[in-house]
Amino acid sequence: MPRISRTVLNGKFFHVIVQGINKEYIFQDDKNKEKYKQLLIRGTKENEIKIVAYCIMDNHAHILIYLRNIENLSKCMQKINTIYAMYYNKKNNRVGVVYRNRFYTKPINDFIMPMYSGNDFVPGSTDVGDVSWLTPTSQIDAVTWPAGIPHHSWQVVSCGKSG
Repeated sequence: MPRISRTVLNGKFFHVIVQGINKEYIFQDDKNKEKYKQLLIRGTKENEIKIVAYCIMDNHAHILIYLRNIENLSKCMQKINTIYAMYYNKKNNRVGVVYRNRFYTKPINDFIMPMYSGNDFVPGSTDVGDVSWLTPTSQIDAVTWPAGIPHHSWQVVSCGKSG
């Protein structure tokens, strides 16, 4: 069955996920994470895409982006992932596929609510562990994740459930 063209996706904010083949740790060390981060920064600038937030974990990465033209996303991610795959294969003396699939894309919405600037803000620990490969965090009043996206254990626990 042919895949749906990304050009039919509506919205301006998108959740993008890339994952290693067989859940392999393709970003297992800081050097790999830094390489992918630099490719993201360069690739998104070249394609008029703004990174709102990102999180690069050992075997996958989440990227929240804002864009005006969805066609720029495919071109951008193809270049980023191709360059990173060549780097990763050379560094690890391997050949073949690095990613589980082409990148996953889910439209979030046409807007994201502006940051609350009231007096109720209470700074404190975010308890997210090693934040060196995460964008800055902020306090929110609800925990949620996009429908259809697998959740992480910390999200389930933060909702009062055990995972």
